[in-house]
Amino acid sequence: MQSGGFSAIVLDLADESIEHARRIPLATWFRYGQAADRTRCSLLVLGKAPLAQSSAAVVLECTPAAIEFVSGTVIRNFNYKVHRRRERFSPLTSPITSIDRKPPASTWTSPTAWESEMRASAERRT
Repeated sequence: MQSGGFSAIVLDLADESIEHARRIPLATWFRYGQAADRTRCSLLVLGKAPLAQSSAAVVLECTPAAIEFVSGTVIRNFNYKVHRRRERFSPLTSPITSIDRKPPASTWTSPTAWESEMRASAERRT
């Protein structure tokens, strides 16, 4: 990450046990965040639980809403719900405000769910 040659890095800890992944010190997460900020790199951490704690800019929780299995390993019509659990910067003051724009239809279960989430988010900010 410090070399600056990457625009995005994904750290996939989803297969690790939660106890093992939580052994990473909070100071390490802050160093990762600072390095990502300096090099303008996006760092995405995938896990079964929030791991970066207060050093995370945004925490999103994805839960499956509907899965249709065609056969043993083939999936069709996979829908999921996305809940924003934590956000360090307000979308109104953040330079990147794409989270306030209407997401693609596959990202949310319905436009009304997205609209209600945005209304609730706006109420919390006021």
